Amino acid sequence: MNEPTHANRPMRADAQRNYASLLNTTRVAVSERGADIVLEDVARSAGVAIGTLYRHFPTRQDLLEGVEL
Repeated sequence: MNEPTHANRPMRADAQRNYASLLNTTRVAVSERGADIVLEDVARSAGVAIGTLYRHFPTRQDLLEGVEL
């Protein structure tokens, strides 16, 4: 069977909002404090759970690279 994998599916609308919120919040945090940010603070400020942050960005480096794009 050729069923689509999770990676091939488009993100749900709420997941897209969470992703965008995490990136925007991270940009602000980095501009204010540099790369020495606390991921739990980023998640809280973005209005998402820490697990949601890690689902989109498994590592701090992934998150920081995401805001550089």
